[in-house]
Formats: sequence, structure tokens, C-alpha cells
Amino acid sequence: MIAVLIAVSLRFYIGQIEQSQKKTVLFQAATFQRAVDNIYALGAMKGGRTYTLDGSTRFYLNRHGRPVSSNALVVSPRRVVSDKSCHSLWLGLFSQISSNDNNFGQEEFIASAPSKNICRYILSRNTEGLYFFDYDSITGQVSIGER
Repeated sequence: MIAVLIAVSLRFYIGQIEQSQKKTVLFQAATFQRAVDNIYALGAMKGGRTYTLDGSTRFYLNRHGRPVSSNALVVSPRRVVSDKSCHSLWLGLFSQISSNDNNFGQEEFIASAPSKNICRYILSRNTEGLYFFDYDSITGQVSIGER
């Protein structure tokens, strides 16, 4: 009897973990989308290829006006999508969040560049990297993915 209860509860527990991971990616993708849209709009109003937020974090914009990196890490060239520029963009965007936890969202996702225009942010809670979102630096669109 106890084995049956454990088997049923384990299936429920695993399902809850997967739902939590999906919701985390959805929330983080929506937050990321709002942040890059704001940088894009503010950069368009100011003009130029950089935008500095609150006098400290500088974002580097590509020829489409989309943010592709920040001064959070030294990246060269700054306006080309790479693993390091994607990580830099992530750190720049989420260093603006005030939280009691200084690492809010920063260590939970792994940044990579699967193509020359895409930054991919993979939820690092599981070893398979099942849940992620992509940021297209040309269109500014953020799309949710699942492996």
C-alpha cells in the first residue's frame, strides 16, 4: 500500500516540478521581453548605437536598434551576438532589478548563441535543459521553446 502511495505521489511531484519550470521560463521570458522592448524604445528616442540606463548600465544596440550586449562583461565586438554578448545582455538587464537576493534570475539561466542573431537562455534547474527561450536580435521577438 505504501509503495502505491509513493508511486502516485512521485508522479504528481514530478509533474509539479515540470509545471514550475515551465512557469519560470514563461515569467522570465515575459520580463526579458519587456526589458529589451524598453531599451529598444528608449534607444530609438535618443538615437545612436548605445543606451545608458540610470547612468551605470550601458547597452550596445545592433543596426536594428535592438540591445545585444551590455557593459556588464567585456565583450568584443559588442554588437555581434555571441555566447558572451548574450550573457552580458542578461547581466545588464537583470542587474537593474532590486531584490534582497543579488543573484535574482542571474544564475538560473545559461546564455548561449545558437545562431548569429539568436540569444538562447536555458533554465539550468535540470541537466537536460528542457525549457528555454530565444531572443531574436533582429526582430526583438522572444519565443518559448521546449526540448
